[in-house]
Amino acid sequence: MIDVPGPPEAWGPAVVLGPQGAEYLAIVEGEPTSPLHLAFVAPDSGAVRRFHAAALAAGGHDNGPPGLRERYHPDYYAAFVIDPDGHNIEAVFHGPEPRVTREQAARWVEAYVGAWKSNVPADVEALFTPDAVYYTAPHRAPWRGQQEIVAGWLGRAEEQGEWGFRYEVLRVADDTAYVRGWTNYEDGVIGNLWVVQFAQEGRCQSFTEWWMVEEL
Repeated sequence: MIDVPGPPEAWGPAVVLGPQGAEYLAIVEGEPTSPLHLAFVAPDSGAVRRFHAAALAAGGHDNGPPGLRERYHPDYYAAFVIDPDGHNIEAVFHGPEPRVTREQAARWVEAYVGAWKSNVPADVEALFTPDAVYYTAPHRAPWRGQQEIVAGWLGRAEEQGEWGFRYEVLRVADDTAYVRGWTNYEDGVIGNLWVVQFAQEGRCQSFTEWWMVEEL
């Protein structure tokens, strides 16, 4: 038994669970509460399965076997057990940590838009790895390597005219970002979906664009 950080009159003796320096749950003395739903983050899906098996062996009742719960999000892997006091105990693995974050993806898109505005070869080149591939549409042969990407990019520059662009990073999974974009031209709006795969240093190694004319 140890004292939970905080006013002693509020906490009192308690058992604190969690790794050193990251105590996730404090169990304190007091009157029992109504059944709770307690969820613990697991390091991987195997830990979720081990939790479920151990909890059942210890007398818990199954309230949901290990598996994906995609209604929460696509990587939500969890299991649920009712403990002897009626509490719903969950272990959940949220999937592997992405190699690129939403913030990093957004910064790259901002740099892309900056290069789009400047059409300076060095700005374009800085976005991509030396061996990057750039698909201007999924069915087209890609531009390969920085030189070809820069040449293809600048070859279309004069066709752009006046434009505005806004975007949303829809999802990041491992090393890939999915970006929804809207390009406003004088004669209409082009909807974009970008699939951007990143190398470890944060530059793009594969870019694929789907685009379509949106009705006004």
